[in-house]
Amino acid sequence: MIFNIIKKKIKTSTVILITCLVVLASAYILEFFFGFEPCPLCLKQRIPYFIVIGLLFVNYILHRVNIKKFDLFFIFLSSITMAYSSYLALYHVGVEFNFWEIISSCSPNKIKVNQEIITNDLLESLVKYKNIDCSKPQKILGLSLATYNFFISIFIVILSLPILLHSKYFQKNKKIHKNLY
Repeated sequence: MIFNIIKKKIKTSTVILITCLVVLASAYILEFFFGFEPCPLCLKQRIPYFIVIGLLFVNYILHRVNIKKFDLFFIFLSSITMAYSSYLALYHVGVEFNFWEIISSCSPNKIKVNQEIITNDLLESLVKYKNIDCSKPQKILGLSLATYNFFISIFIVILSLPILLHSKYFQKNKKIHKNLY
C-alpha cells in the first residue's frame, strides 16, 4: 500500500516538501522558544532543506500549470540535495563523538581581528557573537539534533528511490544494459 502512494510523483514531492517544512519549523522553534543555540554546522545543515523547499515549490508551480514532465527531475535534485544533507549530518555526528577534527568555524577558539579594521560596529558585533562549539551536542530524548537530521535526510532519500528506480529513464537504461551482456 505504501508503494502505491510513493509511486505517485506529486504525492512523494508533497511528503518531502512537508517533511522539510516541519524540520525547519522545528529547528526554529527549538532555537527561538526553547533556547537551543545552533552551531555553525547546524546552520549549514538547514541550507539543503531550504534548497529542497525551493525546488519542490517550483515543481509544484509547474505542475499546477500542467507542466508535469519535470517532476522526476525535481525529485532527483531533491534526493541528491538530501543525500548531501545526510553527509553534513553524519559529519556533525562524527564531530560530536570526536571521530574527526572540528572545522575551524566550529572551534571554540577566540576570534582574531586585525587591529586596523576595528570599528565601533565591528566591536559591537563581536561582543554579541557567540561561538557555539559543534562538538557539544544538544539532545532531545537522548539523541542529538544532528542525529535526527541524519535519519530524516536518509528517510527523504529512501522515499524518493522508488520513484527514481521505477522511472521510464531508469527502466530504459536497465534494458539497454541487460541487452549488452
